[in-house]
Amino acid sequence: MFKKEREGAMVRRLQAILLMLEKQDAEQVAPLCHVNPDTVRRWVKTFNEQGVKGLRKKKALDAAAS
Repeated sequence: MFKKEREGAMVRRLQAILLMLEKQDAEQVAPLCHVNPDTVRRWVKTFNEQGVKGLRKKKALDAAAS
């Protein structure tokens, strides 16, 4: 799934989730994904609550639904 993803932002979110599984530290993962540690924590929280679908940008989902 990670390799099939075309949206760059989604790839970065998925990469952060995978790295968190290995490192389990947002402070280490954030620089690798070029984001703030709080952003990584938010992505993990969203992933845990909503799964992969929750990581997609709402704007992209709205456009796909039209």
